[in-house]
Amino acid sequence: MFADSAISAVNNGYWSTAHQRFGYSSHYLIDPGIPFHSDGVIQQGGQYIWNSYETTYHSIYENYVNGQWTSGYEFKDYVQYNTQSITVTDPEEAVEDNAEHSSQYFDYIWTEMYNDPQNFGSDIYVAYYTAQCVQECAKYAHGLYDYIM
Repeated sequence: MFADSAISAVNNGYWSTAHQRFGYSSHYLIDPGIPFHSDGVIQQGGQYIWNSYETTYHSIYENYVNGQWTSGYEFKDYVQYNTQSITVTDPEEAVEDNAEHSSQYFDYIWTEMYNDPQNFGSDIYVAYYTAQCVQECAKYAHGLYDYIM
């Protein structure tokens, strides 16, 4: 929806609106690239909702990523220095593909957090899997920008 609106804004020369709508559509594309936003939700009554138990771990995980964004594992580097792109021709499909990519890491990260909530952040595989997700999101964002602009 926002991607189509952004394309329409580009076609009509409304660059500010186009970039704003790109921002909205990129959020919808990037969000499921985080394991707690793909496999960290449960389907109930036809709707996806947060499992209340996982909500706490979701917040802890996001705090972990935030804390390692510019120091430690420096996850921002996977975005800032990314030069790769995943071609986006259908934004909805790209969302599903990005969610599928991140979901493969959920069980490991969840298990490490559950078994050792105080020290999971020092697990090299948690860092590696997180970096893989962050980098994949950057590639999709680049592809979406090319698709829209």
